[in-house]
Amino acid sequence: KGDDHYLFEYPEFFELPVEGNPDVKKWVLTTANSEYAIGKFDGDVFTDEEERLNGQFGNDFYLQQTYSNEPNGRRVEIGWWRTHTQEIGANFNQSMSIPMELKLVETEEGLRLTRTPVDELKQLRGKKQTFNNIAVPQSSTHKFKEVNAELLELQVALRPNNAKNIDLEIRGVNVNYNVEKEELTLDGITAPLILVNNQLDIHIYVDRIGLEIFNKSGTFFMAINIKTEEEGVKISAGEVDIKVVRMEVSNLKSA
Repeated sequence: KGDDHYLFEYPEFFELPVEGNPDVKKWVLTTANSEYAIGKFDGDVFTDEEERLNGQFGNDFYLQQTYSNEPNGRRVEIGWWRTHTQEIGANFNQSMSIPMELKLVETEEGLRLTRTPVDELKQLRGKKQTFNNIAVPQSSTHKFKEVNAELLELQVALRPNNAKNIDLEIRGVNVNYNVEKEELTLDGITAPLILVNNQLDIHIYVDRIGLEIFNKSGTFFMAINIKTEEEGVKISAGEVDIKVVRMEVSNLKSA
């Protein structure tokens, strides 16, 4: 329609059952920029019931494709991630995302496509560290000195209390969460990410060339191609104390 670039390139078209209700199935039409529609298909005509839905909030995640006939019946997706590998001296150009399982889930807004890292990625885990119930006083920064690997998987649960902002620094990259607006900002890109029971639950994969971020339910996905250089993880509080309910960090082996 005009120059809006909706459903304009590299279509994917597949059927998925609704989670928790396997007898109900819908067709999903998604394209290069991860926008998608959900609806019915009679063999000739696709009729959308929900359209112009946003599948991801990152930068340069593009042309994602899924596997057909996956042995366990899953719909698994890998995206072309246009990272700047030349900045780390790599002898290859750009990257692919981690593999993600796609599902259809009923939400308060309606049916939505979710993305979650596939279980096989757990095989990459090495040393694991767990931190529980850490209070970060106002105007202070807590540095997790024990975390120093290049490749990381983080599962973080934060309780902001009355804080307006939370700053999470991962290998030199600042991830800001605006509590009042319920928005996550990273490398100049801002995306909506709601709190659940006054808690922020995020799952992050950290590579040398970027971060891939998910929320607990899989309704949020953000891939940011930014060079990570410094070691460690830090969490900073503003004018009010915040609490790290739990953080699990795993060093990752190469895939």
